[in-house]
Amino acid sequence: MGENKAASEKNEALKFITFRPYRGRGIEVKFEENPYHRYTINGRKILSVTSVTGLLDKSGPLMWWATGEMAKAIEAGQPIEEARRAYLATKKEAADLGTRAHQFAQDYIEAKNPEIPEGDPKLQNAILAFLRLWNDSKIKPIAVEKHLYSKDWDYAGRCDLVATIGGRTALIDFKTSKAVYTEFRYQTAAYAEAYSEMKPKTPIKNRYVFRFDKETGEPEIVKFPPDDFMADINAFLNLLSVKRREEKIKDKKNEKT
Repeated sequence: MGENKAASEKNEALKFITFRPYRGRGIEVKFEENPYHRYTINGRKILSVTSVTGLLDKSGPLMWWATGEMAKAIEAGQPIEEARRAYLATKKEAADLGTRAHQFAQDYIEAKNPEIPEGDPKLQNAILAFLRLWNDSKIKPIAVEKHLYSKDWDYAGRCDLVATIGGRTALIDFKTSKAVYTEFRYQTAAYAEAYSEMKPKTPIKNRYVFRFDKETGEPEIVKFPPDDFMADINAFLNLLSVKRREEKIKDKKNEKT
C-alpha cells in the first residue's frame, strides 16, 4: 500500500494529487478532486475510465426508476413540479452513500479503525456487508485507491483495491449499486490494463466486483472470467474511441461560439 503514497504527492488545500505512474519516464499525472474529478498531463486533459464507460446507454432503466421516484413523491403529497425532480435527491443520496461506504472500506483496510456512522440504516448495511466479506476473506492488500494511467492508450482512473487473492494479483472494485452491471466489466478491464502496463512484473489476472447490498447488508462477489478480458478491454477501447470523437466534436462547436 505504501507504493501509492510514495508515487504521489497530495495537496490537501487544493484537493489535487500528482503521481508518476512510470519510473524514469518523466510522466506526471495531475488529478484534481474538486470541484470535479479531472486528470491532466501538463495541462492536457486525460479521459477518465468512468467518463468513457458513462457513454453506455442507461436511459431505459433510469427512466423507469425516475418515474418511480416521481410517483413516490406524488403519493407523499409533493407538488408535481417538485415530484418531477425527486429522483435528483435520491440520486445524490445514493452517490453520497457510495462515497462514504468506499471511504469506510479504505480506512478499514488501512487500519485506521473507522467507526460505523449512526443514523443511516442503508449506509450501515453497506458497511456491514463489507465487514462480513472482508473479515471472512484472506485478501492481502497491495494498493488502496490506486491512481492509474495507461501510456499506451492515454486514459486514467482510480481503482478501489489491488490485492493478492489465492496467490494471484487481483483488481477489485467496490460497488453499492443494486446489481452488478455490464459496464463494470469494461471499467475493471481498463483498470487492469493500466495497472499491468505500470507493473509489468505483476500483471492483473483476475478482476472482481465486491458489491455491498445497502438493503440486506449482504455482500456479493462477482469474478469476471479471465478468458473474457480481451473482449472486455477491446469493448472499452472502442468506447474510448467514441468518447474521443465526441470530445473533438464538442471542442469544434465551442470554437465556433
